[in-house]
Amino acid sequence: MGDQGAEKRKRCKCPSSDRVNKLRSSLAGMTIVSLLLLLLIAVPLIVFDVLRPGSAAEWFGAGGAVFAAWAALTIATRDRRERQQDRYDAARVQMRLVTMTFGQPTGQLGIFISNYGERPIFNVCMVRAEVQTHSAGIFSMPESTPLNPIAIVPAGGAESRKSFQVPMMNGSERWNPGQDADAQGAECYDVRIECSDVNGWRWELSNLREPKLLPKQPSS
Repeated sequence: MGDQGAEKRKRCKCPSSDRVNKLRSSLAGMTIVSLLLLLLIAVPLIVFDVLRPGSAAEWFGAGGAVFAAWAALTIATRDRRERQQDRYDAARVQMRLVTMTFGQPTGQLGIFISNYGERPIFNVCMVRAEVQTHSAGIFSMPESTPLNPIAIVPAGGAESRKSFQVPMMNGSERWNPGQDADAQGAECYDVRIECSDVNGWRWELSNLREPKLLPKQPSS
């Protein structure tokens, strides 16, 4: 039983302990490099009597203080970058749990946005909607379609989903899969939306592609 527990502990790796070990290794490497540089500079100066031993001790003390400040800044910068990467990874996982589907639960065609993540998404805007049908051609959302953004899609999956009522057109013909499922049934579709997460980051989501983090827009 004890051997099984030890084996289990060996297999389980804690991310925080890995980060601490990485920082320790980095700090040890920086310490060795800094000491070697100080020795390379100070030893010739002492040998040629440019620097007296007492002054050398002061130099080493000052060098140690500078190194400590530099090491602290380097570690803080690296830790901040790792935390930022962790936030991005978590937000990307959240965005992958947002789905976009077509449906006609009330007889009117809609594009439903469901959020299966743990946090809400905000200011959801429709960017593109296109459907390839069996034999009736391609139907798409007209570019001039006025659609108000959805203020919030809470977590909760299909039970808390929101929808856009979108006219899908092929020229003057309107898509109505319920009328002629054989011809107008969807073979594939491409839906894209934009939304914001709890960090204030703006994303483009698609049912066919990975979430894309959009560049931050300059404030006007």
